[in-house]
Parts: sequence; C-alpha cells; structure tokens
Amino acid sequence: MGGDVPRLKFVLKPTVAQSRRLEALLAAQCELYNSALEERRGAWRWEQRRVTRFEQFGRLAGLREVRPEVMAFGVTVARGTLTRLDRAFAAFFRRLKAGQKPGYPRFRSRFDSVSWPDRSGWALDAERRRFYVQGVGQIKVPLHRKLSGVPKTATLRREGRRWVCVIFCADVLVPRLQGVPREQIQDLLVGRVAKQVADNTDVAHAYDFRDLEALVRTAPRRRVDLFTAVAADGRAGDSPGEGHGVSLDSVGSGTPCTTHPSSARPTPPR
Repeated sequence: MGGDVPRLKFVLKPTVAQSRRLEALLAAQCELYNSALEERRGAWRWEQRRVTRFEQFGRLAGLREVRPEVMAFGVTVARGTLTRLDRAFAAFFRRLKAGQKPGYPRFRSRFDSVSWPDRSGWALDAERRRFYVQGVGQIKVPLHRKLSGVPKTATLRREGRRWVCVIFCADVLVPRLQGVPREQIQDLLVGRVAKQVADNTDVAHAYDFRDLEALVRTAPRRRVDLFTAVAADGRAGDSPGEGHGVSLDSVGSGTPCTTHPSSARPTPPR
C-alpha cells in the first residue's frame, strides 16, 4: 500500500579511517547549513528578499570548484541539508502566523545526522552486507532483517559512539485488520503465540513480536497469563484462531473478519 512507509534501522561498523570520513561528512554539512542560514539572514536584512531552497540548490554547482572537500560527499546529501534548513524556516513562519513563539533557526555548532532525499549517493548491498556512502566507501553492516519495499531515503545518525543508518521504504504491503475490536486482536495474538510456545515451535520465525508488543501497548491494560491462554486455547478448540471470536484466515486478507458468536473465550484471571 502506497501510504505505508516502514523503515529499516541498522548499526554501521566503520573502520577507523571510515569513522574519520563520517566525522568529516557531518562537519561539512554543518558548515553548509550555517552558510545557507547566513545567506538567508543577509538577504532579508539588507534586501528584504527571501531565498528559497531551489536558489541555494543552484549554487551547489559553483561550490564544487570553490570547496571541493564539501562536495566530495555528493550533491544529494547537500540538498538534504538545505532542505533541512528550509523546513526549519517553514516551521518558523508557521509558528509566527499562528501567534506562537517563533523560534528563529539558529546556527549549529555540530551535526549529528545527515539525510539523502533520494537514492543517489548511497546504496545498500544486502548480500555482501555493505552500505556504500559517497566519499566514505563501503561500510560493513550486520543486517538483522531483509529490506522490504522500495528504498527511498536514508538518514545517517551518530548516537554516542555508534553510527546508525535508517532507510525509509515505500510501497510495502502491510496487512491490515478490518472490523476487528482491539481486545479480540490482542486475545488472538497472545493465544496464538502461547500455543506455539506450548508446542515447542520456533516462535521467533513464526511471528513478529514487535507487532504483538505494539498491540499490547495500545490495547486496554489487562495482564494475560500465557499458561492460562494456552489452557483456554485447548478448551476452545484445536485451531489457534478458534475460541477467540475471530478467524485467523481473515487476518491480513483485506476483507472484513468474521466472528464466531458461539465460541466466546473465557476471560483470563487478572
């Protein structure tokens, strides 16, 4: 579905030389951000003129000759930095129009993240487990899961002593539950995982626990004992979906789920 944009986050394992290049990348983009901010401030102060991001995009070609070390990392990441500044000004004018405290964009002493607004300047090789960054090279990445959908943008972030990359994807088919109450979804998933635990099956590959945790967090606060859920599953029926008021075949099918009025699961003790 086009509206779903999942993301893949993984930790980079750069060498010492690559870490220095990543630090240089952040420093170069921080300098570019401050220079673009100074240009906008000067244009408005002396000429009463607004500078758009597209005007600053056009000046990147001339910057390659004057400051080649800044443009060594590619024009895409530089456009991401200028877009970041443009969004800061857009938020400033929005707050000003709403009568709130404006908060004029400030100069930055350091950068902790950079972004690529498209697929130029970076690439992920899942087979070789390498993440390519223009101006840095091939960085080793321990991928923990596959990349689904079409990668659109990437964000490189420094978190303490770690380097983390987040890739945002589009056109990922995500199953949706339609017409099912939240309590029934929680009971279905807890009972399904509990039955797999009782059968000594590989639960980690059978179900994504992150989705289960998200549903449990958003559901009404009620503690469910896994052993009680297994016992309830055994009394209700053999199939994992039986006795939960919802059919497993309807989960993620895109059609309204059917309920079973005659098979109501007993409420577990608190």
